[in-house]
Amino acid sequence: MKEIENLWKRALNESWNPLDINFDEDVKDWKGLSEIQRKYLTDLFYHQIFGEYEVLIGVSRLAKLIKDKDARFFLLTHARDNTVHANVFERFLLTVGEDPEVKRERISDSYFDLIYVKPRKLLEELEKEWDVNKLASFLTLYYFAADGILYNVSYLSLEQILFSRNILKKLHEAYKKINVDEKRQTMFAAYYIKYLSERNKEIVEAVKNTLNEATPLILSVIGYFAPLAESFGRQIEEFASLIEGVIDEELKIIGLK
Repeated sequence: MKEIENLWKRALNESWNPLDINFDEDVKDWKGLSEIQRKYLTDLFYHQIFGEYEVLIGVSRLAKLIKDKDARFFLLTHARDNTVHANVFERFLLTVGEDPEVKRERISDSYFDLIYVKPRKLLEELEKEWDVNKLASFLTLYYFAADGILYNVSYLSLEQILFSRNILKKLHEAYKKINVDEKRQTMFAAYYIKYLSERNKEIVEAVKNTLNEATPLILSVIGYFAPLAESFGRQIEEFASLIEGVIDEELKIIGLK
């Protein structure tokens, strides 16, 4: 698969060092936020950290199972990306004086189900018996639901309510770099699912069904951050609507748009 080969080579060339970003100058901006804003932004970063570690575990386990070398090579670059991203969010919290230890009670139940419960069940089943439909569902949860929709909606929302105010510039710099990685990851899933679907037409239906099942969880996760949006004078529904079209390019590749 030339597309997948190109993506893992890109991942190697586009790798970056999170230690190059010094968050010290963001401390003053952080202290200028309200208590509710700091609370829910910290919760958002807890969700990000939890997701980065969980996906890191998942793609590492999948890399041991998957036979195609290009897909396996890409999964290994994804594992590195997740390590870098987790470092960013933990270091940012440490720098601004927040506890970087993720507490389960600060993670919404819907996110826990979407990122931990459902993918782990699929992965355990795949480790017992290989099934391409379950593989497609697993990739859909990690790449389209988590990396594609939830990350992009949070990034676009922060662009509008936070970074557009020209504050937390170093965090914004990090987010822009992470965004490049996340886009590359969703493109991997799109091309690999397309490759699978050319050999098994049921794959596209598996992706569609998984996205339909995940949508209520995605909306619930977004709803969890309603107080954050309201604290900036916005309604969470504005950002929930970003779901429409946020991964259109990827869905077009596999024939769902």
